[in-house]
Amino acid sequence: MAAEARELLEYIVFCVGEFADRYELARSDAYRYLCQYQGIQFVVEGFDHMHMISFFDVVDFMTTYCRKNGGYLE
Repeated sequence: MAAEARELLEYIVFCVGEFADRYELARSDAYRYLCQYQGIQFVVEGFDHMHMISFFDVVDFMTTYCRKNGGYLE
């Protein structure tokens, strides 16, 4: 696996974990939610910029993006 792909994968795993912790979800449930409402896609597409901001802000951005796509977590 290329170093850049590994870095992206590790970042996604960490983002899912942070999202799960924020909303008190199991990591598997957080992953399914983020896939369903395109939060993972959002992170992948914005990785070049997102990995330079805090995880708190990344979770906020993912939450907002998922809500725009029909997500409902508060």
